[in-house]
Amino acid sequence: MDKFKQIQKYSKEFNAIIVHSMKLIECNKEKCKKETNRQKKYGDIVMAKIAKLSKQEEKTKSFRSFNKKKAIVRDSYNKHMDVKTYLEQFKNNIKNNIKIVMSRKKTIKKFFRKMNNIRKEYLKTVTKKQFEKEKKGFLKELTTNTRYVELAKCSFDKCLKLHKKGLVLVKNLADKLCKKENIQKACKISNVIDKMVFLKLTYKDKIRVLKLIKDSFV
Repeated sequence: MDKFKQIQKYSKEFNAIIVHSMKLIECNKEKCKKETNRQKKYGDIVMAKIAKLSKQEEKTKSFRSFNKKKAIVRDSYNKHMDVKTYLEQFKNNIKNNIKIVMSRKKTIKKFFRKMNNIRKEYLKTVTKKQFEKEKKGFLKELTTNTRYVELAKCSFDKCLKLHKKGLVLVKNLADKLCKKENIQKACKISNVIDKMVFLKLTYKDKIRVLKLIKDSFV
């Protein structure tokens, strides 16, 4: 099962983790205000670097070719007679006959398949690999710089209950992905959390789980 289908199937569990993360962010803003502001300012600098990198990528021959191929596929789809008929009928609240519906459905599947193949082809290029490597380096800075570490330690100290609750939610999802989908990396995350003593939970324990999640699913 790919990542998108996992998110769909376990949307309730993923949403619970996201909602809880927002609570943790609010706690950080309230109880670790100085550390949060310092990390945000640094984060803005890093994101500016990534934006600049993206603009550089857009100027490359490989990216322009990638965009041109997508435009050709998109134009072909938009000019397809049955697609045009379907959209026109839909816009005017006229029911499409089954032949038009099925033809449009087949065409849109073909469209997404071609777009996906073009994207995969671009991801394999030397240019894209180079820019992705640089981008990952910048993103790594967001969670390895001293400002992030100071914020993380403050948050763990002053928002501990929320961190514990977060680990429970992660374990709940990991258990389901392990037992129902047989995803071994999820089993490993669940086992690691299982062995933790929540009364003596440390900052290093939380970082260990975060690293496991990042290595497994990001």
